[in-house]
Amino acid sequence: MKILSIDFDYLQKVTEEQLRSHYPDGVDNNTFVSEVVWASHYASDGDEINQIGIREDELEILETVLLNQPHDIPVMITNSHKHIYDFICEYDDGEEMVLVNADMHHDISNKNPELDCGNWISHLSSRQLENGAGIDFTWVTNPVSLQMVDGLEELLGEHKSEITKPSVKEYEGEAFDMVFLCRSDTWSPPHLDKYFTELCDVIKSNFDNIRMENGIDKPRKEYSSLAEQIKKATEKFRERERNV
Repeated sequence: MKILSIDFDYLQKVTEEQLRSHYPDGVDNNTFVSEVVWASHYASDGDEINQIGIREDELEILETVLLNQPHDIPVMITNSHKHIYDFICEYDDGEEMVLVNADMHHDISNKNPELDCGNWISHLSSRQLENGAGIDFTWVTNPVSLQMVDGLEELLGEHKSEITKPSVKEYEGEAFDMVFLCRSDTWSPPHLDKYFTELCDVIKSNFDNIRMENGIDKPRKEYSSLAEQIKKATEKFRERERNV
């Protein structure tokens, strides 16, 4: 079984400094919580966050790859990457698994023993080993991905050059058995949601067997007005502090 896994944060045009200074912490926040959290960041760092863009060339290549896939394969679109685990298990044929994960993060492991968006690959690998099978894993990285990983050499070892790839262009012309796409709301600034919606529209135009989280194909919009409310409340508070 050959799986194409896409995390939308892979497509961001972002610097290491922007990631470290202006992004929220946490994993698997639902859409409502993510909007509130992001609103607080836009309220304080909106000018800087709005400079984060999309890798348009890579988006175009990815859309081409998707449009060249068989129409009848199963597809899932969600917020969190953790849902890919059950999705894959549902269609697992017990054979060797080929997994291509285009993602800002490696998602191999973290400090949480429970399944989440940052460790689903280790859970999947453990399941494969229990079943006497394996995973041929490739991580298609964002240009800043390798800078953001602590202990990368220990994690990937001498196989780093084989495991990591710089672009989904290498998969033009290849057919997959299933496709997974997530928005990863915690790691995706809402002002980029229109590009995620574009990806959803491409998928809806090409595939017949789509499972999609309710509302995930629509941009988050409330964050902007929430950010303004937070800014006004902060300004009023600071004015009171000055007048004390």
